[in-house]
Amino acid sequence: AKSSGQSSGDYNLGLKPEADTGSGKIEYLPELNGLTLSGRVVDAESSEPVADAKLQLSSYANPFFYAEVLSGKDGSFLYAFPYFIGNPELHIAEASDSSLNHIVLLASEFCNKPIRLPYLPLLIDSLEQSAVRETLVNIQLKERYGQDFDGIDLVEGSSPAFYGSGAFVTYVKDYIELTDLGEFIYEIIPQVSIHSSSEGSFIRIQGPSCMEIYPPLVLMDNVPVPNNEELLNIPSNRIERIEVLNQAYMVGSIRYSGILSVYSGKKDMSGLDQDGERQFFNLQMLDDNSLDFEYEAAARESSIPDIRNLLYWEPSIEFSEEGTYRVNFSTPDTPGQYVLTIRGTDPVNRTNMLEKALFLVK
Repeated sequence: AKSSGQSSGDYNLGLKPEADTGSGKIEYLPELNGLTLSGRVVDAESSEPVADAKLQLSSYANPFFYAEVLSGKDGSFLYAFPYFIGNPELHIAEASDSSLNHIVLLASEFCNKPIRLPYLPLLIDSLEQSAVRETLVNIQLKERYGQDFDGIDLVEGSSPAFYGSGAFVTYVKDYIELTDLGEFIYEIIPQVSIHSSSEGSFIRIQGPSCMEIYPPLVLMDNVPVPNNEELLNIPSNRIERIEVLNQAYMVGSIRYSGILSVYSGKKDMSGLDQDGERQFFNLQMLDDNSLDFEYEAAARESSIPDIRNLLYWEPSIEFSEEGTYRVNFSTPDTPGQYVLTIRGTDPVNRTNMLEKALFLVK
């Protein structure tokens, strides 16, 4: 790949908020679960957009995440992350089987264009003033008497690999020191075989569902690397462990004949030459300190009053086979009139729906 380590400022990706594209394909994905990463692939010489470029996005030195995405007709791409929290280091590059000179541009996380908002005075009646005053009191009570709870950080420490727990794991330190990775694989790991061609040596993974017409996915510190002789020449004393998944694996619509995942001892990719074609960057994910905390259960067991203003929030509703959905939530200790709002979209008629209901807490 010839992906550059450059990043762009803000530019128009051609991603429209309207979902109707004629084929039913959504071009803009709202951030319902996690954050999104967008950008564009362009030709390094002409700056023209590149369509159908295969981009590989992964977490560096931590195997919790790996994905592949194709660029659209205008060269733009967009990936919606799952519900991750923390500040992980990520890697993105065009697939190594590309021989063209392309540049991967990442869009800014926030718009840096000057925005001038009109001044609108806040005019509220006496009833709204009373509601605002009560909300402010509740906020102050929560700040003074509320409790902080630690969330589950999905991207720090030892996270499960994205390909699950079915891989064969081999620690290099458990065996006598051999010359390089190629010799170690040949002598110790029966699930992997080494082959030669006019371009040099490469590996294949042996398994019941591994077919030679599909390549294996080769990772170094969870970063995709070429399956070539340079990889096999890495000194074995620079490697911590090797994981092998000897069965077919699908990443989106792309099939691989197994996965070979190598982890360096110092998390430095064992000195593999990067050629400046890859991008490593940190992306601030969501910051949620109450991910594993059930507020309602704790409120019932505590003497601290339940002073929530938002009682229930569910961004994605799944109806039962009968077409019903049951909502259960606890009312707070603060009396008043509360509003239940339901929003949705009819996928057939492409119309929006909005319903409201009131209930009283005494």
